[in-house]
Amino acid sequence: MPDFTDNDHFMNRSTVLRRHGSGRAHFDPTNEAHVESMRTFVSTGNWGKQQFYPEAPFTDVPTTVLMKYAAHREGIQSRIFPEYEPA
Repeated sequence: MPDFTDNDHFMNRSTVLRRHGSGRAHFDPTNEAHVESMRTFVSTGNWGKQQFYPEAPFTDVPTTVLMKYAAHREGIQSRIFPEYEPA
């Protein structure tokens, strides 16, 4: 990826997201608001109030969110997402 994307503020520069008040965050399966947004997406196809960033090694948000949630729910200590302890 180009060097100019390699800083903390690059992903927060979207004028569309700022203009419409949508927040973006890294999905946290222990955060109830994040889980509620995931449930909204699964049932309606829209994220609702909270939107998320895709995280490596995944290239899209739904895969990132669903994999992190599944690993958390199953109590799997993932090498992909080591920051979350099993439930």
